Amino acid sequence: MVRLYTLIICFCLVQFLFSQDFNVKVSENKIGLNESFEISFVLNGGGKDFSPPPFSDFRILRGPSKSSSTSIVNGNLSQELIYTYVLKPKKIGVFAILPASIKVKGKTIGTQPMIIQVQKSNASKKPNTPYNIVARKVHLEVASNKKSCYVGEPIVLTYTLYFNLNIGNIAQQPIKYNGFWTNNIDVNSSTKKNQYKGENYNSAIIKQVVLVPQNSGKQSVEKLSLGLVANVPTNKRDFFNMTINQQIDYTVVSNHLSINVLDLPVLGMPDNFSGAIGDFQLHTDLDKDSININESAIFSVKISGDGNLTLINTPEVNFNDEIEVFDPKNMDNIKVDYRGIKGYKKEEYLIVPRYKGVYNLNPVVFNFFNPNTKRYVSLRSEVKEIQVSGNQQLDNSYTLESINKERIDLINEDIKFIKTTYGSRYLKSNFSKSRLFLVLMFVGIFTFILAFLYKKKHIDFNLFFRKNTLKQTIERFKYINLLLSNKKYDQFQSELLNTLFFYVSDRFSIKQGNLSMQKIKNVLSQHNVPNELIDEYLQLIEYLERCKYSPHQEGSVSKDLYIRSVNVVNKIGEIL
Repeated sequence: MVRLYTLIICFCLVQFLFSQDFNVKVSENKIGLNESFEISFVLNGGGKDFSPPPFSDFRILRGPSKSSSTSIVNGNLSQELIYTYVLKPKKIGVFAILPASIKVKGKTIGTQPMIIQVQKSNASKKPNTPYNIVARKVHLEVASNKKSCYVGEPIVLTYTLYFNLNIGNIAQQPIKYNGFWTNNIDVNSSTKKNQYKGENYNSAIIKQVVLVPQNSGKQSVEKLSLGLVANVPTNKRDFFNMTINQQIDYTVVSNHLSINVLDLPVLGMPDNFSGAIGDFQLHTDLDKDSININESAIFSVKISGDGNLTLINTPEVNFNDEIEVFDPKNMDNIKVDYRGIKGYKKEEYLIVPRYKGVYNLNPVVFNFFNPNTKRYVSLRSEVKEIQVSGNQQLDNSYTLESINKERIDLINEDIKFIKTTYGSRYLKSNFSKSRLFLVLMFVGIFTFILAFLYKKKHIDFNLFFRKNTLKQTIERFKYINLLLSNKKYDQFQSELLNTLFFYVSDRFSIKQGNLSMQKIKNVLSQHNVPNELIDEYLQLIEYLERCKYSPHQEGSVSKDLYIRSVNVVNKIGEIL
């Protein structure tokens, strides 16, 4: 109240401080929060350096637009200069628009301040004002495909604009759907003829969104505000006798909408409930049921149907410990449209058995709540069996032929007797005091010390007897490059994978049967190889493992694999 009195006092004082030749006019003094109004600053005569007031409590929708007119009546010349703005309030309350100023004949004059009252609801207006005409002929309606749903069950909201005027410059205001997960839908905003409250209207769907409620109870949906410019016909006509339209900045607000969200029933809820709401099917597939050791197979898990697919995960798969499993490949295909959320979630696992035998892949379990039947449903896949055969030591994909076995020449005699006589008198009488005895004693003690240190892992014989693994690897790379040049991509990828395994196996004397991704990572880390190089090395192996199942036939991809492999082996070789 004190603020209102202060504004009135300021209003009266300014009457004496500013000239009446510069006036301010507004279309409405009392407006609603979502309404706009027009303010004009009118100067009788000419002027320059117009300075508008700070519209700190309002948003400028349009302006300033400048117009001028000149008239001669009974020989008297008169001019009028007008600056016009279209404003919209930011909040509810009583606000003062401070004076505007302009220079006239070297003097600065100003307008009176203007009081604007902003209320929550739309202010009542005369039936035939342009603003009221727009309010009667433009409407925004929101509808839901379901009035009631369960927590986690998707619903679809559709916003339809009804209008009987020419409209343009449509702009949606930001909206927050508190308490909902949201997925926007691409819409076709073509205009159609429809009935609205018994009258014919042009209509267009301007927004659709899928909401998934997070909490139970009566959930209110925030109203959507839509800014637009409407052309309202007037009684005036132009030079060509065409009707002059008045442009009105208007904000249309959607109707109130609330959704009754139900809690999921406690009775029958599984202990490991997945959170899936809808109607789903479970599919599992194994592309091969018989493979050799170190060959790969693809095991896929697919959840299909309609419901909250975007919020759930594919069920967990428990594999046998003797099967090496790579990170799954995501193959989701989910479509969000006016019917809701449909499609499938799919993950493919690349599995590589390291030992032969018959493996049973455990069944996959998935559960969901069906809102149509109002019951929980549990699905269980069939057990998949995979038979692994082959000789691990003879498998060409991974067997490393770098271990040289000594050739043993059989002698003709089965038994040789111990020699008890010596031809040398020196050895016969003074052997314990001879140099040979001392050398043999030293060699024995030295060998014992080395064996003790090696057993305690205080010494690495590779430092003394370094095998030329890098040289052999480079020779292999030359052959691989030849395969690449001849475009033998399948053979190229297989040989490149074998070479990467060969380098680690031969360099650190690890048997192929004990070589795995984790083993490679551990041994490289123990020899102070940087993590970046280790990750690069493992990524190459993992990628080439996948190529065994789905080979790439692109030269550029294979060339990149070759360059990356050569670089990473050379860098690791420099460190070791």
